Amino acid sequence: MTVNYIIDFSDPGVPSFVIGPGQTNNDFSIKLYGQGATNYGEGINENLLHMLENFAHTVAPTNPTLGQFWYDKGEGIFKFFNGTDFVSAGSVFVSAGTPPSAPNATGQLWFDTVVPQLKVFNGATFVSVADRYVLKGGDTMTGALILNTNAPTTDEQAASKLYVDNNSLPVTSGTTTVTSFVTIDTSTGTTVGGNDYAFVVDSLSNSNVGGILIDSGDTDGDQFAIRIRNSASATLFSVLSHTTPASASAVFSGNVSSNPAPTVGDHLTNKTYVDGEIAGVTGSFAEINPTSPQDGDIQVLAGPIISIRGDGVWNQVFPAVWS
Repeated sequence: MTVNYIIDFSDPGVPSFVIGPGQTNNDFSIKLYGQGATNYGEGINENLLHMLENFAHTVAPTNPTLGQFWYDKGEGIFKFFNGTDFVSAGSVFVSAGTPPSAPNATGQLWFDTVVPQLKVFNGATFVSVADRYVLKGGDTMTGALILNTNAPTTDEQAASKLYVDNNSLPVTSGTTTVTSFVTIDTSTGTTVGGNDYAFVVDSLSNSNVGGILIDSGDTDGDQFAIRIRNSASATLFSVLSHTTPASASAVFSGNVSSNPAPTVGDHLTNKTYVDGEIAGVTGSFAEINPTSPQDGDIQVLAGPIISIRGDGVWNQVFPAVWS
């Protein structure tokens, strides 16, 4: 009595198939024989040998099935059939400058003996592991570090350029006659944290930039007018006016400049104003013990004896001389 062989896959979800009496199935990389098939002994032995050597060859086996292994003799690595292609089973491919042939699974490793360097397939190409990863200590970066993280919340956390740009107003060095002169970059649309402005500048010009300096956390109106000038006369900053005087003493290690002349008693003055006031004083003053005495001078001798010169002679006034 002859019967059909019903062949089942490991996965019950894959439909079974039938091999009739005397038939040979060639749908796979090995031959499957039905009952009473001729010369089945030789074929079965070859099947066992091919599976034992994992179809070792430089050419992939034909009619593979999902999960089938193949040892690629040309590249020296194990591959498995993923339903579409034979891809590396995870072995490290070793060659001199030539990567493993496509297709490659993402994560496939290749050791290039020419560099020498370990590379990994990123889904599109092989990239150097050494060029993409930094050791925890003792390594030197030569490219950009990409941070795919949230904004920092503690002092020691790294910050991206985007975070820094969004939380500060850029300050750049202007081209002026003053070395390292500071200007405020007022790029169109620049905003910093809503109302938390460090500087609000209405224009950008090396000759004259006017703007407002606002105290952090202060209320509207408590602000200082400030003007930044490009000045060949070494005037870097000119504070024009302020509404909140200093509430504590200050110690300066350099010079304090005051350009406008004082107009009320508590204004800060400068050397030019003082020199002018002194130079404006007129009249003669008495000298004490002069070498060339003039009328009105004073002479003090031991005793003491004090005399005032008048009409060309010294007239003693202390102690008093009574005539």
